[in-house]
Amino acid sequence: MARESSMEVLEAMYPELVRKSSENFSFSLNLEVCNNEYSPKLSISVNITLPDGYPGAGLSCTIYGGLGSKAAEQRLSQAVRKFVSERVGDKDGGGEEDVDDMLVVDVIAFLRGEEGGGVEDIYRDVLRSEEERKGGEDTEVMLSAAVALAAAAAEQEVEWFHSEQIVSKGSVFVASGIKIRDAQDVVPLVEFHSKKDSRHRKATHHMYAYRILMGGVLYHDNSDDGEDGAGRKIAELLNNMMKAGEEQGEERGVLMIVSRWYGGVKLGPKRFAHIANAAREVMCKMFELGGK
Repeated sequence: MARESSMEVLEAMYPELVRKSSENFSFSLNLEVCNNEYSPKLSISVNITLPDGYPGAGLSCTIYGGLGSKAAEQRLSQAVRKFVSERVGDKDGGGEEDVDDMLVVDVIAFLRGEEGGGVEDIYRDVLRSEEERKGGEDTEVMLSAAVALAAAAAEQEVEWFHSEQIVSKGSVFVASGIKIRDAQDVVPLVEFHSKKDSRHRKATHHMYAYRILMGGVLYHDNSDDGEDGAGRKIAELLNNMMKAGEEQGEERGVLMIVSRWYGGVKLGPKRFAHIANAAREVMCKMFELGGK
């Protein structure tokens, strides 16, 4: 009866979180994680099973993705196992009612940060450690890209233009554009942009397209960076907004980068509208407010 009573307690205490699965004495709950106020929230699913012999036998807890970091998922699983082990040890010889009903409730409270630890704290600690480890590896690339950017800025008076954030079902889209004159500047500029701070290093995708007309020659290309079809959509937008000027002899170049922080929910074709709208906003700033 221990498992039955525990399930009843859970359904009463967390009706908005707990979802029973088809398997007996197994349920899942969704938790939101946010690294900081600028990052989109991530949704993770936690599956908990109460085995035969519960609560003395502990319980099984599995983390299903969403954190974007295997290290964070492993750290969280280890923390839960340690927490369960300590609780089972603490309750040995205790009252039957306490043992029956409170172990799994304590675990959920722990995951939510009500009993110390918590998903968000563990997630942030792991990301902080990974950033410190990667810092040395990224320095050389960032410095070389920064030199390229500084040289370009000195020669061309380069300025970045940015869109407002577009938020959709947890995903965040931001476009950034820069005027360029040489296709060889594209790779170092994209590298610099994608690694310039911790927020941009956490972005899921940095899709981009560039279009340059110089000396009567058109240079153009694009990259999806894992977001299938996104680079082509940005390229189409640049073509539509720059072609009329090119036909009148205007020589100019644009690199457009759209960064996406995935929020855990697939958006389907709607994501292309967000990408295009963010890029269009930047183009308007660059050539209507920023001048040609």
